[in-house]
Amino acid sequence: MMIYDHRKKRKRGLFFLIALVILIVPGAIWIMRPSPNPNETNRRKLESLNALSSDAIPLAVPGGNGSGETALSGRPDVSSAIVRKIGVSTGSNVNVREDHSVSGAVVAKLSQGQKVEIVDVWTPETASEAVALVDFDAQVRGRAVKILKGRGVVVISRDEDGSHYMIRLPQDVSKAAFTVPAGKVSKPLDWQWYRIRDDKKNVGWVFGKYIKPLGETKDRDATLTLLVREALGTFGGSREAVEAALGTPRRVGIEKGNSNIVLRYEGVLVTLNGNKSDSKVIALEASSPEKGLKGGMAPGMSRESLRKLLGKPNKTEKNSESFLSGHGEGISVRFRKDGTAIESIRVGKL
Repeated sequence: MMIYDHRKKRKRGLFFLIALVILIVPGAIWIMRPSPNPNETNRRKLESLNALSSDAIPLAVPGGNGSGETALSGRPDVSSAIVRKIGVSTGSNVNVREDHSVSGAVVAKLSQGQKVEIVDVWTPETASEAVALVDFDAQVRGRAVKILKGRGVVVISRDEDGSHYMIRLPQDVSKAAFTVPAGKVSKPLDWQWYRIRDDKKNVGWVFGKYIKPLGETKDRDATLTLLVREALGTFGGSREAVEAALGTPRRVGIEKGNSNIVLRYEGVLVTLNGNKSDSKVIALEASSPEKGLKGGMAPGMSRESLRKLLGKPNKTEKNSESFLSGHGEGISVRFRKDGTAIESIRVGKL
């Protein structure tokens, strides 16, 4: 009888031990799991954002035949808040094409002053195409060719001083190149394309030079103002909030020419309108992908993604673009040397 009781107790102890292992081991594994790497998380977010400009949208090359079209490539701009829905034709007998191909069928013509509905926008992603600004003669493969105003051309290269372009015609299968003065063709990236719908329900693409969006400036300023306000609140709106979010700054300085205070952190500068704890944030400058700003902007994002978000810049320089919202505020970006990705972003007072 005693032996039986002893074995029974051993069985109960074994069952208890197994149950204890089943309860404890999963918890221990959960506690010991590796914590998420913030750098990896930010990298994935950035890759997701850049995917906006690398999705499987087929590139195409629109062109012109004197109707005001040019050869530009790009991707649709879905930022409907920046571009108005109604536009007006600024040219006469302007071609409306069914796609972005030089050989695309003309589905309609627009007369000067004709109002249309804007349903989409195509923003150029490269600076390889332009449009003839005047009629001019060119020598192509030893023969004279008349290039009419509005015809699309492909820019191959340009002189160091920018005075001449090496170009070719998009329809020329031999891809013969020739040189023209820069003033005879538009600067690449000067224009967008608009996908429009006319009063007869014809839908197609028109070169942006010949479509004027109505009320564009007012809507654009309002949209940029909202983006600036949102971005300025990324780390809080006051010095107290910023230091609670980012900690003690590495350095504190005074902005040259005024009494604004600049807090320097790794990858971000915060400009305040004073030295008190409740001083307001009036500008942010981010230079690290880990310091992305609210509203979808982050260093490292592509130029195409930025254009998709903000539209066409008000000011373009060699390695920078500015988007102005009024009252000395806006968004200024500086690009890496290759011009494909953002090196730093400044929002607020410029």
